Amino acid sequence: AWSETGKYEPGWELVLMGDGETSYKASLVRLVEKLDIKNIVFTGFLNGEEKETALQSLNYLVLPSKSENFGMVVPEALIREIPVIASKGTPWEELNTYNAGWWIDIGVQPLVETLHETLNLSEEQRQQMGQNGRKLVEEKYSIEAVAAQMIQLYKWILNGGEKPQFVYAKS
Repeated sequence: AWSETGKYEPGWELVLMGDGETSYKASLVRLVEKLDIKNIVFTGFLNGEEKETALQSLNYLVLPSKSENFGMVVPEALIREIPVIASKGTPWEELNTYNAGWWIDIGVQPLVETLHETLNLSEEQRQQMGQNGRKLVEEKYSIEAVAAQMIQLYKWILNGGEKPQFVYAKS
């Protein structure tokens, strides 16, 4: 997707943060060289101040995955008011509900279209999406929100009654 978007958008830079399997990273480096893409940075593993600085520099976080668990990278971005683009292989449908980013179909074309859509947002709109993302994390994933859900879950398990909305169990 970046080869179809990044080279046409001056000033854009793709920052790939984190480490993966050595062979996968090597295949990405070869692909970047083959496609002659200049505006890609591989940071490797980051933590502490390096990670914080890198996250704060982002305009958007992109998580294109065919299969991903909850993880922490999305809430880490959202709490910092960074809009997120995540594919439907991730559990982040709430990005659309809260207008905190985009939960898109898996594939190159949906990602290209969404990256182009980000260009049409004003800075004010991007900041509003970021604020919405922070609200999403505070309302759904703060320690207080999760503790309240745990209490509700235990009451349901012990006393029966209507299944809590956040429980994804077969009826």
